[in-house]
Amino acid sequence: MRTSTVLLSGGIDSMVCLDFVIETKRYVDAVYIDYGQISRTYELEAAKKISNHFNIELRLITLDFGKQFGVGEIPNRNAALIFSAAVAISGSSDELILGIHAGTEYKDCTAGFVKACKCVLEYSQYSQPSLIAPLQTWSKDNVFAYCITKNLPIAKTYSCEAGTLLPCGKCLSCRDREELSC
Repeated sequence: MRTSTVLLSGGIDSMVCLDFVIETKRYVDAVYIDYGQISRTYELEAAKKISNHFNIELRLITLDFGKQFGVGEIPNRNAALIFSAAVAISGSSDELILGIHAGTEYKDCTAGFVKACKCVLEYSQYSQPSLIAPLQTWSKDNVFAYCITKNLPIAKTYSCEAGTLLPCGKCLSCRDREELSC
């Protein structure tokens, strides 16, 4: 049986990836990475709620870059998340699942970025997991439609880069989420 590990941020996209992979009848677990993001408290709380909902194991990785990250693009963030998770799950998981979707402004959410990371993982140690981004061609509307169709617990997710309990309404994550209420 193939083992899949989902990078679970606590947001809608990673929750959809989790449900999507569970549907394939694989063994699935998740990893949450605290890399000093200002939103980590609420993200981790959401990741725990989601993993409990799906009854899967959630592992925590903490990275210390010596600074705290706020709202907006964080250079090399997805690369740091991918390769840190790959190190942590090496030898215990066949696949690393990343919840990026089409239509975002961030360069590290593009097909070219995913392809480059896959190449690096292939040239790494023999036990590295393969990288899969199942939502890579999906629009945010597709992600939301999947949530509605599958009746996923959207209220358990958290998506605000500002790290506030109530969404700031300004960051890209909040603007994406606003589409859901329309």
